[in-house]
Amino acid sequence: MKKNDYFIDVSSYQSADLTAICQAAGTRKTIIKVSEGTGYLSPNRFTQAQTSEPIGYYHFARFGGNVSQAVAEANYFLANLPTKPTYLVCDYEDDASTSKQANTNAVLAFMDQCAQAGFKPIYYSYKPYTLANVDYHQILAKYPDSLWIAAYPNYNVTPDPIWSIFPSMDGIRWWQFTSTGIAGGLDKNVVLLDDNETTQNTTTFKGEETMDFLFNIKGDPAWNEGTLYFYNGHTNQVRALAHVDEMKIIQQIYKDNNGHDIPSYTWTNQAPWYVRFFRALNPDSTSAEIKEAIKTTKEQSKATVDAITAEIAKSKDIPQKVEVTIKDDKK
Repeated sequence: MKKNDYFIDVSSYQSADLTAICQAAGTRKTIIKVSEGTGYLSPNRFTQAQTSEPIGYYHFARFGGNVSQAVAEANYFLANLPTKPTYLVCDYEDDASTSKQANTNAVLAFMDQCAQAGFKPIYYSYKPYTLANVDYHQILAKYPDSLWIAAYPNYNVTPDPIWSIFPSMDGIRWWQFTSTGIAGGLDKNVVLLDDNETTQNTTTFKGEETMDFLFNIKGDPAWNEGTLYFYNGHTNQVRALAHVDEMKIIQQIYKDNNGHDIPSYTWTNQAPWYVRFFRALNPDSTSAEIKEAIKTTKEQSKATVDAITAEIAKSKDIPQKVEVTIKDDKK
């Protein structure tokens, strides 16, 4: 998978045939629940795999801090996979013991079994649960960038990530940004790193895939002088950042993915470079207020161009001053 791709994760809560669900979600990529503990197998796993494009499967862990139980659960999981995908996931969100180190050892034992079988192991959970029960830095030391973390803004239908609530942690490969990707409920996820990419090698990138940047405009009544705006080159859209934490997470993710700071600009109406920018790229926004500001700015640009064009046209009709020198040959 590539950075910014979406995928869904499903269990027997969803129908066996995922055709309609994938169509509604806008992606056929899935991670499918296979097992739980050592006594449950999802009855829908085979049909779900046949009616989508599984990139991985997940197991709901019940082993807590017991290493031998973790190995047993991993073997049960491995023995019941519908196909052989790239990723296998340890879903660790319940039954943790009171020992953080014991829990960490058990999670690693499960992931080790998956890795030894030729798969890429992934750890899934919520940030608060992880911080309370697992030393995730030990996981990352052995399996870099192997975290899949869930964090939702609310339970409204959320088809796209709301970056202001991103669960900032080291090593996150995927973010489950909602449990309501469509009406009725569906976990939806965004990819933060390409399949073969790690945060250790992001600095080897040459150039940018998109033209993302932050900006502020002063002295133009169409724009709120106290607001920082974000231009998203992926979508050609402008949005206002409502909180300083939004700025911080955009800066962090941009640097993690590109190896340097996101560009930031302050423009004024004394040197309105932003007018030329808006005219050239014609960006949009989901905000009615920003839409109006962009429209006003483009109208200003058009008016300026029209005025210059009129002046040029007018100048062609004005008789030019011609200096004539008459040579007097009379002496």
